[in-house]
Amino acid sequence: MSPSRLVGLLVLAVSAPAMVLAPALVAALTGTLVLAGIAVSDAVRAHGKPPEPPSPAM
Repeated sequence: MSPSRLVGLLVLAVSAPAMVLAPALVAALTGTLVLAGIAVSDAVRAHGKPPEPPSPAM
């Protein structure tokens, strides 16, 4: 598991209590931004490297 995914999980867990009181749009936007950040981080980390084998191996 990449470190960016652990950080994203931590950010979602920390922001969850505040999202209970926030409007639904703010909660959805927070989740979307965290997932987009994880995707960008994974793409930057994988740039220029060969594709990883599927897991579990087929």
